[in-house]
Amino acid sequence: MSSKNSNIFFRLIALFFIFLLIFIFFFSNSISKKLKNNKYFSNIIKSDESSKIRYFVQLGVFAKPHEVDKIKARSLILGLMPTIKKRLINGKLMTRVTLGPYISERSLNKTLKKLENNNIEYYIINE
Repeated sequence: MSSKNSNIFFRLIALFFIFLLIFIFFFSNSISKKLKNNKYFSNIIKSDESSKIRYFVQLGVFAKPHEVDKIKARSLILGLMPTIKKRLINGKLMTRVTLGPYISERSLNKTLKKLENNNIEYYIINE
């Protein structure tokens, strides 16, 4: 490639990146709004919702692994994704099973209705 052609090539690349930066600067707000409304990307985008109260649903704290497996299986059958955390409490290894976080009251109530319809005990924890 001659020096004239390479000079034009580098200028075109520089112009491309300048336009890309301008596009990102001016349209990033509208793109992030669209991504927030998209069910696949809504968890990735941070928003003002992080300042709202978040609710968790605690299904229980268990010492025996088979109890954890039982409540985990029941919640998975209902389409709920439990979070399992192990903690050492008073020298005993305990497992805490929770659902959430829920930011909207609507999604929380939907989950609570599923749990109540299936006779699963729970506690609501807000953060």
